[in-house]
Amino acid sequence: MVRDLQRVERRSRRLSREGSVPVLELRFDYTSGAGKRLHSSTRTLFFKRYALTLSVTAPSGRSARRARRQVRRLLRSFRPYEAPPAP
Repeated sequence: MVRDLQRVERRSRRLSREGSVPVLELRFDYTSGAGKRLHSSTRTLFFKRYALTLSVTAPSGRSARRARRQVRRLLRSFRPYEAPPAP
């Protein structure tokens, strides 16, 4: 797959916290060998002994605005589990 990439551009990088869990969000656009422009978003949750990553790829460009909105919604839903308050 790496040989097929023609151009990669990082769009944003954000390091934040969800409660006590560090979160890294990356967004970048790339052009594949077939000339297709794609947008990729990755969200990584860093726990003490392991990390979980969700990576989603969608078409890039003006016509793919709805797909990118759905990708952002999906990434926001990828959160650490919060235990309900004790009674």
